[in-house]
Amino acid sequence: MRFLNYKFILFTIIFGIGVILGFHITIPYALLGFILSLLIGITTHFIVKKHRLFLSLNYVFINISVLLLGYFNTQVHLPKHQEQHYVNSKLTYNTPSAFKLKITDKLKPNAFNYKFYAQVLEVNNKKLEGKVLLKIDRDSISKIELNIGDLVHGAGELQKFHAPENPQNFNYATYMAHQNVYMAISAEPSHLSINKNQKFNLFNSLDKIRTNLRNQLKQYSFKEENISLIEAFLLGQRQNISDKTYDDFKNAGVIHILAVSGLHVGIILLILNALTHFCIYTKFGRRLRPFLILIGLWGFAFLAGLSPSVFRATVMFSFLSLGMLLQKRTNSLNTLFMSALVLVLINPFIIFQVGFQLSYLAVFGIVTLQPRLYKLYEPRYYIDRLFWGIITVTLAAQFSILPLSLYYFNQFSGVFLLANILILPTLSLILGFGILVLLLAKLGWLPSILVEAYDFILTKLRLLIHWLGSFEQFQFEHILFTKTLLWSSLIVVLCACLWSRYAKVKSYIALNISFAILCLLIFFIYRDHQSQDELILLKAYNSLEIAHIKGAQLNLHTNRLHDSTQLKQSYRIQSLANVYGLQSIEVKALAYQYNYKKKFKIHYIDSTGVYENTQHQSPTIVVISESPKLNLERLITDLKPKLLIASTNNYKSYVERWRETCEANEVSFYSIYEEGALKFSEIKKLK
Repeated sequence: MRFLNYKFILFTIIFGIGVILGFHITIPYALLGFILSLLIGITTHFIVKKHRLFLSLNYVFINISVLLLGYFNTQVHLPKHQEQHYVNSKLTYNTPSAFKLKITDKLKPNAFNYKFYAQVLEVNNKKLEGKVLLKIDRDSISKIELNIGDLVHGAGELQKFHAPENPQNFNYATYMAHQNVYMAISAEPSHLSINKNQKFNLFNSLDKIRTNLRNQLKQYSFKEENISLIEAFLLGQRQNISDKTYDDFKNAGVIHILAVSGLHVGIILLILNALTHFCIYTKFGRRLRPFLILIGLWGFAFLAGLSPSVFRATVMFSFLSLGMLLQKRTNSLNTLFMSALVLVLINPFIIFQVGFQLSYLAVFGIVTLQPRLYKLYEPRYYIDRLFWGIITVTLAAQFSILPLSLYYFNQFSGVFLLANILILPTLSLILGFGILVLLLAKLGWLPSILVEAYDFILTKLRLLIHWLGSFEQFQFEHILFTKTLLWSSLIVVLCACLWSRYAKVKSYIALNISFAILCLLIFFIYRDHQSQDELILLKAYNSLEIAHIKGAQLNLHTNRLHDSTQLKQSYRIQSLANVYGLQSIEVKALAYQYNYKKKFKIHYIDSTGVYENTQHQSPTIVVISESPKLNLERLITDLKPKLLIASTNNYKSYVERWRETCEANEVSFYSIYEEGALKFSEIKKLK
């Protein structure tokens, strides 16, 4: 590719690898290694001019220096190296503590809590720092009005984030750690004192502007659901989107347009390019145009609340637009990697954010792959050029992010291409029209004809997306996609995007080999998937659930047969289906005995306390549920179990008594309530 700076791109990639290593390993004497590598790299750089043999040595040490620089960038941001951070203080968790916080961000509330990100100022009268999640109990009486910059004093319970209770569940603790949040504070409204921020705060001012704009829109005859769409498209607020609308967008494969991100900022850039096109006819105008576009881009970013996704996209497109508008002899990939480097330097945690990965991979695909796709057909007219451009951009972006989408979401919409062809042209109209509507509403000059027209467009958009999302036969869910498949498919994407007409043979060889490896991996992984046999005792409150996975089939044995439909749709079962690639779920009644791979004989005992007194050659496991009144010592004598498991729906006093009896009789004991779900394949060999 012309004007592509391979060295800079390589340095950026190596820097990113160093950033990732900084989260996972500790490199002893890293500072000394960095200094030595840098000195040797600089020294050999001058020697290279006279002795070309030192060229490779120079590259090696410079790359090591860049790697260690990325490592140091992460280490500096980690809380363990910040003396005043709360993770380095001996705090008492799960007990009431006094605190003082400063609100930094408002999150979407759930049915139980209002949620905010906050900066710690004090805990138990000790000055500390760090980012926490503040959860305030939600009830029908108290309504919390907190703005960014407000100070909150009070008492609440300090809580750590725990590992998933079931093996297939989302790891919330890891997710929050990637947000640089390691603790939550739970408090009741009556235990809080709020001091409103009287000083100027940029984010608080932006939040007030968005709130004021929403109140202005409510004065007109917009439908409530359409107001929530305006907030999502233009103000970066998705809190008021209904579950029905959210599901429609997800099923249609266009959920990305609900979050202000690279797509929206890119469309705003196109609109600004069109509006400032007149500037190209004068020398002064050509110099002024880049600044006008940057002002417009960042103005939209501030309007949308300057959230991490908006900030990320605006930085990326600012670099890209400057490169194009200033007519520098450079390549878009150079500016793309430069913007990524700036973002990671500012916040290394961003490298783990799904939005960051999807945004940059999509733009990478568009920049490298879309021009070649566009040349496959030469449209003659404006309309077919428009639609062919949308098709090629959509295909390039979707092809690039497909591995990440399958890995993170385990689903794929078969109507995504049709949905994007129909919706993307109107999205430009919706964003441009929406900015005009907000401006006129703020000034109080919004005529009713514009209100009716814009409301009509948004209503038809919702109906179109609902129709597209109604084709259930094109919704592919619970797709098995392992980390091995992720990396191998990303290599295929990379080979396809970097295919070069100047090195056709090498490009074809790389693409064919990577694709062949991917096909082999798919064959072996799905072969193993068809033969998988797993038994899991799930953690489910007030019930017992035994999941038997056989290939793509799940037989769920439970004592909750009366609400089997709701059980199938529960989060833990749907997560299980995603992880194991399950296509069929059948709910069955609990049996009193199970055999697992001829390794274990499992006895289930319910509230009746009845069990079959039989001896088995295989080690025996006993699962006790519903607090039966039984003589446990007699049971141990009769069945001679090697392991006794207590489910979550037992009285705590019973569980403690059973634990003591098992210890006295040298029988292993496991509490599902305390220790979480149990996979029988991970049980150590029982004698």
